[in-house]
Amino acid sequence: MKKVAIYLRISTRSQEDKFGLNSQLEGVNEYLRKTYPDYIGCVFQEQISGSSLIKPELEKAMGFAKENECEVFMYGDDRFSRDLYVKLATKLHFKEQGVRYIDVLMPITDDNPE
Repeated sequence: MKKVAIYLRISTRSQEDKFGLNSQLEGVNEYLRKTYPDYIGCVFQEQISGSSLIKPELEKAMGFAKENECEVFMYGDDRFSRDLYVKLATKLHFKEQGVRYIDVLMPITDDNPE
C-alpha cells in the first residue's frame, strides 16, 4: 500500500466554495485513485495566507513524507503561494529536505519531466 501526504490550504473561509479544502481533497484523491489504486493518505490542512513563509501544516506534511519516504500531493502548486518568491523558496525548502511534492494539476516529477 502506497503512503502519501496530502497538503490542503486556503487563505480565507471565503475561498471555501470554489477552491475549498473539500474541492482540493476531491481533486487529489481523484488523481491518486487513478495513479495509485491502493494508497493511504495522511491529510494536512490549514487556513493561512499564502504569503506566509511559515506554514505549520506544510512542515508537518514534509516531516511525514520524509519519515515515511513518500511524496506530498497537492491540488496546484499555488497551495504554496501565488507569490513567486514564496513559491520558489518553498520549492527550494522541499529540495533541501529531500522531499518530493506532486502538483496533481501538473504532475511533472523528476522521473517524468513531461
